[in-house]
Amino acid sequence: RRSSDLMDPYTGEILAAASYPFYEYGKKKGKNFSKILTPRFITTPYEPGSVMKPIVLAAAINEGLLTENTIIDCPARYKVAGKVFHNEFRGKDVKLRAWEVIKFSDNVGIVKIVQKLGKERYYRYLKAFGFGEKTGVKLPGESGGVLKNWRKWKDVEFATLAFGHFISTTTLQLAAAYSALVNGGYYVKPRIISAIVDDKGQVIKKFPSIRERKVISE
Repeated sequence: RRSSDLMDPYTGEILAAASYPFYEYGKKKGKNFSKILTPRFITTPYEPGSVMKPIVLAAAINEGLLTENTIIDCPARYKVAGKVFHNEFRGKDVKLRAWEVIKFSDNVGIVKIVQKLGKERYYRYLKAFGFGEKTGVKLPGESGGVLKNWRKWKDVEFATLAFGHFISTTTLQLAAAYSALVNGGYYVKPRIISAIVDDKGQVIKKFPSIRERKVISE
């Protein structure tokens, strides 16, 4: 079961959304008809995985902890509280610039970067990027995903949060978070209704774009 959506990062407009399995127009309505109409892009959170890594790097850069070219030691094996994490280079110790950690999607590199941030700061950024709460889009059944308070994170859980485990999110939450990475650093509220018009095309009510908060610098 999959979902995706397309959102304008500057206005928050949801331009398109899709879920699978989906209803094929004209097909006989079976017992699962209501399930296949479910808008999974807002109702079905999941562990996002490595797409969280740019969020970590953006937060660390915003805090002045590193630049995109800071060298990160990425050993083949890196232990956190008894758990061994492996880099992406098949047993080789490597040094990567921070942006290369994203390029190669290196788990060890991103764990070391998130450790620079620390639990409380990373949690604060996750909340600012919109994780762990509903976007407020005007559709029924939205899930806020799951984000536990940082005080409940064990060290291994904190490490895995750097690459998108121990957290669940909807694809709409991800779209809104990624928008802040590219629109100058603002969290823009997602919206599915632009305006209400009457049968003559006259606008009855407009729903303006809302910049809710500044998350990171440009």
